[in-house]
Amino acid sequence: MTMPTLESDLILVKNTESVMEITLNRPDKLNALSSVMYWDLVKLLKAAEESDDIRVVLFSGEGKSVCAGNDLVD
Repeated sequence: MTMPTLESDLILVKNTESVMEITLNRPDKLNALSSVMYWDLVKLLKAAEESDDIRVVLFSGEGKSVCAGNDLVD
């Protein structure tokens, strides 16, 4: 599977066998999603959908929150 180019370094991705692990890496903002992060997630989910290898997408977040929702300042 070809990984898409991400626009930010706020999302980490690791593929292990048939699992795509997506980690939101913005713990200082409780992993609140910015518009760039939304676009990166769309690219990653589209790549996973089109892949014959990926069967599971696992979301996690660095720090004490998986995701606080939308970044209202963005």
